[in-house]
Amino acid sequence: MEFRDVHVSDLDAIYRLWEEAGWARPDSAENHRKMLEAFLAVGHGRVAIHDDAPVAMALTHPAHIRHLDSTLPCAIVAAVNTAQHVRKRGLAARLTAEMLALKASEGIPVTVLGMFDQGFYNKLGYGSGPAMHIAYFDPRSLRREFLCRIPKRFTLDIAAQLHAARMQRLPSHGQLLPDDARIVEADLFENGEGFGLGYFDGPDGTLSHGFWVTTRDAEFGPYDIHMLTYQSPAQFHELLGLMRTFGDQVYTIAVLEPPMVQWQDLLDEPFRRRRIGRGGSHAVEPKQMAWWQIRILDLPAALAATHLPGPSITFQAQITDPIVEVLPDDSPWRGIGGEYVITLGEECSAVPGSRADLPVLKTSINAFSRLWFGCRTAMELEMSDHFVASPSLIAEIDRVWRLPRPDLDWAI
Repeated sequence: MEFRDVHVSDLDAIYRLWEEAGWARPDSAENHRKMLEAFLAVGHGRVAIHDDAPVAMALTHPAHIRHLDSTLPCAIVAAVNTAQHVRKRGLAARLTAEMLALKASEGIPVTVLGMFDQGFYNKLGYGSGPAMHIAYFDPRSLRREFLCRIPKRFTLDIAAQLHAARMQRLPSHGQLLPDDARIVEADLFENGEGFGLGYFDGPDGTLSHGFWVTTRDAEFGPYDIHMLTYQSPAQFHELLGLMRTFGDQVYTIAVLEPPMVQWQDLLDEPFRRRRIGRGGSHAVEPKQMAWWQIRILDLPAALAATHLPGPSITFQAQITDPIVEVLPDDSPWRGIGGEYVITLGEECSAVPGSRADLPVLKTSINAFSRLWFGCRTAMELEMSDHFVASPSLIAEIDRVWRLPRPDLDWAI
């Protein structure tokens, strides 16, 4: 089996992989092909070659990610896939591990991905984010004080403006910021035919706040809201007013709950409406799932960009990294397992080495990445992940490490 970088000439073979996996369907072939073209144009990928054709692929896209008030470079892992006839041979894991080794050598400290199921990417050192909520609601149930002006429609022609507006959206901990505007085009091609609605209050009349709508070809919904974008609470409230106007025709809207918002707070009589719609095609029961994962590629760099209010603590960390079992034998990067002296506080650090006078934390990079990003507290990780320390050290870490719930605010 040969392993090499993706070539433009691989497009047709990779598209066949997507068809086999059900990622591309005959009724949306044009959109999915455009999506793949955008993915390949933006990203850097590796493929496995068998019988002179790609049979597996792993792709990364450049991005940045917010950690409290810091912004770090980040690699998005996307479009990992293997042909049906060569599965169970470790191809996807190896290609992904090779891409992570490459990104680590380029100085990228963090990586994220959307998982097809929990377990596979844990072998590469990833840990799961918190459960995210999808709100299903009757637009007429949005509170009456949310008002809006008449919006403007927009199309994929302004994908670059939509990307720029998304990059300027109201900041929050954990936000993902893809570097290239073509990622927006790819996302919207994936979501199928739709239309944009928004307001152009930005500099020189550029898009300031809005969203993309897809209808699922259903007259009364559910309608899906994508790329919800705003730069202030007032703009968010105006978009809620705009969604409320859909209620003359649409019975149900679905939207990924945005950062800092509990959607139930925005609705009138949410329990009554849930009981009325229960069991029907327009049920307004919320759904939740932890669908993305994160891992640190460079622990000293990630902690150097971390600044916590309050007292500082120092401890010894013994960290394992499972990716070493997946990397090719000739890979110069062998993961980041080892011993570190870790300081958490206003100035955080991870220094390779050991000190016998410090309390000890034994953990995996999977679990430590979750702690670093605020996905779980130390006590929660001790309950359900590989995170072992004395009760006093667990309590001390949780006193210092107090982060908001992270939210990528981007479907990957």
